[in-house]
Amino acid sequence: MSYTAKKYGTHESAFGNMGIPPHDHVVNAYTGGNLTSVTYYRGGLQASGENVATIVLTYDGNGNLLTVTRTK
Repeated sequence: MSYTAKKYGTHESAFGNMGIPPHDHVVNAYTGGNLTSVTYYRGGLQASGENVATIVLTYDGNGNLLTVTRTK
């Protein structure tokens, strides 16, 4: 099955070329003031759709970004 989000393009991501597939809903999770994960969904109503990708961000003790990893 091919999916094209005509309004937003075939793929877009704040994290560069990490292979984030087309999606129509994004959920951001925070710990304190730091973004710790971004989960991308396609289809369904908001987060009830299929999880197509998850990005996990880690920080050091000073709150500096250490890693950005795609886990799904």
